[in-house]
Amino acid sequence: MKKICMWSAVILLLTSMSVAAQETEPAQLNIIYKQLLKHEPNNPEGVVDVTFVMLSVGNTRAVIEDYAAYQTDSVKAIEGIDAARIKEYEIREGATECFFLPRLYLDLNSQTIEHHEPIIPNRFFYTEPFPTDWIMGEGTKEIAGYTCHEAKLSFAGREWTAWYTEELPLPYGPWKLAGLPGLILAAEDATGEISFELAEIRSKKGIVPPAVRLNSEFEIKRVDFLERYHTLYPLQKMNDINGIITMNVHKASNGKSVITINDGIVMRLYPNGFVFLEKE
Repeated sequence: MKKICMWSAVILLLTSMSVAAQETEPAQLNIIYKQLLKHEPNNPEGVVDVTFVMLSVGNTRAVIEDYAAYQTDSVKAIEGIDAARIKEYEIREGATECFFLPRLYLDLNSQTIEHHEPIIPNRFFYTEPFPTDWIMGEGTKEIAGYTCHEAKLSFAGREWTAWYTEELPLPYGPWKLAGLPGLILAAEDATGEISFELAEIRSKKGIVPPAVRLNSEFEIKRVDFLERYHTLYPLQKMNDINGIITMNVHKASNGKSVITINDGIVMRLYPNGFVFLEKE
């Protein structure tokens, strides 16, 4: 398998937060997925947004986040790192055009996913169970030298086909595709809009933090979050302009302006349009 060379380091637990569980765990595996968002899945020449997503797996939990966010946290973890260097990575993360928005904490013991994601001008989180309605298929194929088995799932308004390997007996995968008897190495929804491909597997690097909640975050019901998600994201609307307390503009090295509000929430644009991971 062709591998993508990327720098890795330890994830830093951010300041100004409460911690749901007090101990970190050493990472047993770090898996990088390539996420493809196809705006015209039936058009071979259509626009495709490419994002890299990091899955860090510990003994009893896992964390999923955008790879650029992982890099920023890794730089913050370097002892004595210059504040200007940290700011450089934060701005670079903010300038990332194709960005995996949620940060997900998966708990093996409770079989739950804690979903953290900002919707301007606030940050939100909610908890939901692992998906359980997997249907095992008969197909097999090899991915990166691993024998993979087919499984199908109707979840969040999409029909997913996933390929998992029992050679890595971990119940995780990209995004919220969890609960199978092996690690998911690839997945695609039936429309062809969204797919995840394995980019790289790393062994025993870094730590896996417990679920962390910023002091500025609001707990919300999933149904209420999705209502905001479907209404505000594609139109870049703000449901409460009075909620914007501070606003800062930064210039990235590529010349892009990065606008952040409040405690660093990035005001992102989606020039190619917005593809919803969760339709319902």
